[in-house]
Amino acid sequence: MFKDVKPGHRKTGMTLSMDEMVNEIGGLCEHSGKELPSVKMGKNLDFVRAVTCAIRDGKIHIGQEIFVAAIARNDDADCDAKPVLLIPTCKKGSYRDSALVIEMIRQAWKFSPYGEANLRGI
Repeated sequence: MFKDVKPGHRKTGMTLSMDEMVNEIGGLCEHSGKELPSVKMGKNLDFVRAVTCAIRDGKIHIGQEIFVAAIARNDDADCDAKPVLLIPTCKKGSYRDSALVIEMIRQAWKFSPYGEANLRGI
């Protein structure tokens, strides 16, 4: 959709859609990066202990849903929404958190050679 232009495709506008969906697999919510020094596994159990303590202290949460952002072509051909971002969410964020996610997606779209650059001249 973003790289390989298929025969018959024309340049067209795109729609960004965002919503949450119920998640059967838990994961650390999007706020964990603010509370933990790192979210990388190490060579010992220090990370697991830090996560356990942060969850017990209420500093981070297990995501109950997945936030999904997807982009779809506004055309008759290949108009299925393609996910571009998946984040576990605990639904405790603010409008500022949402604005940062939207800006992150916008910047990625702007700088991708398969994003905004493909829409010039429409």
